[in-house]
Amino acid sequence: MGDSKGVDAQSTAPGAAPTKLKAALRHEAKAHGIAIKRELQVVVLRTDDGKYIKAFNQGEYVSSPMPLPPGTTRNIQSSGCGLCALTSYIHAAGLKPGGKDCTPATFNEYLTKWCNQHPNTIRKVYRESAGALEHESAELSRAINDLAKISGTPGYSEQKVKHKGGWKPGEEIEGLAQHLDSGKPAIIGVKHLNAKKQSRGHQVLVVGYGRIGDQIYYLINDSGAQPNAASDWMTGNQPSDRKTLDKYCAGPNRPKPTMRYLSIEYCYLLSGLEEKTKLKAANYSAK
Repeated sequence: MGDSKGVDAQSTAPGAAPTKLKAALRHEAKAHGIAIKRELQVVVLRTDDGKYIKAFNQGEYVSSPMPLPPGTTRNIQSSGCGLCALTSYIHAAGLKPGGKDCTPATFNEYLTKWCNQHPNTIRKVYRESAGALEHESAELSRAINDLAKISGTPGYSEQKVKHKGGWKPGEEIEGLAQHLDSGKPAIIGVKHLNAKKQSRGHQVLVVGYGRIGDQIYYLINDSGAQPNAASDWMTGNQPSDRKTLDKYCAGPNRPKPTMRYLSIEYCYLLSGLEEKTKLKAANYSAK
């Protein structure tokens, strides 16, 4: 991880990455009357032995019900995007809900059981109207830290980035790059349009970024649409074709038309389990 490698310029020439990155390059070149020579810097979280943060597909968990609202038919497939994003972090730390391998289903079971054992907490861990997780809940952090205590590593927390309004693709979220550089992921809320052109919200896990000039694009694990894993963009220890970068970022160039992200609405910085995840920022560059 500490041995950063330069990526061959020909194999990573900025094509469709993409369009946003390419446009930024063209604008700068035109403004200065020079050839395009800006460097793309890429950071992806992984361990020293080459393991990336596992991504989950919420569509595989239709039989795992959410506990709220009462009598709900909601399940992880319909309402578990934030749960899946958080599960990836818990999984990376090697925590085992109920003594089982950590998946969205086993983590959901653990949280539901924990709430049942702690009166008046379920509506503080899960959202009453939709069954999604309440990321600003102290009780959610308590439940995770109770799980972490079994492994002797409590300390989990979420810190919301304060900001008025959303961020457009390419805009930097204050402190997020530094957070990723320290080996810690984040959960962001993104806005997209469904098939009826109605605005919808979704949550994904940020596991890296690509920076070029003053533009930054966040690499994500997305439980709701392919590609699910940002690590699919990697080949061995190097980034794959730079032309494909945008497909793995939180932006409008994702492959699925109804899951193209127009803005980032909020951001939660995850921390406290670094001793167990052992994630570090792998750095790459391409000219």
